[in-house]
Amino acid sequence: MAQIQERMSETRQAKTEDTVWVKVMNERHNISQKAGDGYWLRLNGLSVGADCTIRLGRGYTTRGSSSLIVTTSSISGVKRLAVET
Repeated sequence: MAQIQERMSETRQAKTEDTVWVKVMNERHNISQKAGDGYWLRLNGLSVGADCTIRLGRGYTTRGSSSLIVTTSSISGVKRLAVET
C-alpha cells in the first residue's frame, strides 16, 4: 500500500504525463516476537509499472498497472534455547 501511495504522490506533480517506471527493491525485515521464534526476511527484485493520465471533465484521473518481479528471497529463523534450572 505504501508503494501505491508513493507512486500516486509522484503522479500528482506531473498530471499530464504518461510514464513507465522501474523501482529496485533491496529490503530486509527483522521480525521479532515476544512469544516464539523471530525471523528475518530479505527480498531483492524489481517493481515495474506504467501510468496513463486521462482528462476527466475539469480534472485528471490516473490509471496504472504494476508488476513485482522478485529475483531472490530468503527467510531465516532464529531459534531460542530454553534452559531449565
